[in-house]
Amino acid sequence: MLTSYAIDSAINHGNQKVRDADMDVASKRYSTSRLKDLGDEYAENYPNISLILEYFFGLGNEYTLVAIEDFIQKLLVTESINKYCNGWFYDYTTPFRFVEVLYGIGFLGIRRKRTVEYKESGKDSNAKPSFDNSSTFYIHPTYHEALNLQPLLLKDLRDETQLKNEGILEELPDTFNLDDYKGALQDTLDNLRTLPKGPSGAAGFEEIVGNIIKLCFFRSLTNVQPHERSHDGASIRDWIASNRAPDGFWEVIRNKYGSTQVVWECKNYEDLSASDFHQINYYLNDTFGRFGIIAFRGEEVKNTYYRHISNIINRNKSGLVVLLTQKDLEVFLRQAIKGAFKESHLQDRYDQTIRQIS
Repeated sequence: MLTSYAIDSAINHGNQKVRDADMDVASKRYSTSRLKDLGDEYAENYPNISLILEYFFGLGNEYTLVAIEDFIQKLLVTESINKYCNGWFYDYTTPFRFVEVLYGIGFLGIRRKRTVEYKESGKDSNAKPSFDNSSTFYIHPTYHEALNLQPLLLKDLRDETQLKNEGILEELPDTFNLDDYKGALQDTLDNLRTLPKGPSGAAGFEEIVGNIIKLCFFRSLTNVQPHERSHDGASIRDWIASNRAPDGFWEVIRNKYGSTQVVWECKNYEDLSASDFHQINYYLNDTFGRFGIIAFRGEEVKNTYYRHISNIINRNKSGLVVLLTQKDLEVFLRQAIKGAFKESHLQDRYDQTIRQIS
């Protein structure tokens, strides 16, 4: 990943070889990427923990227990923490418990004379680290550049020390601030759960799917635009999004299926028919790419649906279609509300489709 980032920087700056400046750009980008991954990985257990990690920005890279306690006290009077981390944070406001959480996720290590001990991968997650009042705690070097940490031991945090929020991890789409973004996610989830199925709610469902693309996949899918078409006298709106993912699931989709544009069709009913699969087949071509999504209101993907998908990719050689149910759409929204931008659920839906049609 670091090598790839360095080469990207060299190309973008017109360098024939990777220079020191390119390595600096790559190192910062790598550190930021790993910090985002850490926040995403643990957001299910500790919703919006990325906000807490972000508040270490600009401080030291090592802390005494007293400095940790001062840090916690400042978090307790921080509005965003009270609003978005209150479901779990107040159970960990003693220094020992707070350290246990950050040690458990691999963010903090404990200094042992000349070395620093970090949690071993695969070690029992319930095992408690050993430390006392004289211990110091060192932030893992992987995250130093992303957080712009100073190489110093903080013995305390003075009253005048202000915690900074640089927006490293909590990327937001468009011009949203954090409150507006979380509110938009919750409103979309509420609307999805209460929207009537069938023709009367079709326009509403189209709007909901568009919001999900914009709010939950903005890191990878951009320039989301409606595509209007008519069917049986009704005006239908599908969504087309540009796939500009630098890595992860969507990059694989772009490389494997040539999908620089991803089509999302919206079906506000539970049962799909053959015509639904015929419609999306028109989008799968060399211009758009050969990958599309059908979002519908059903609770399961039936075997007959997989047969239609198999015909599209195996018999017609058109491309792959992945189906997303009501539950899948709710998962994306709940994850984003918690501050998790994982691709694992979407990857699972893709893997399940491949296995069923192979």
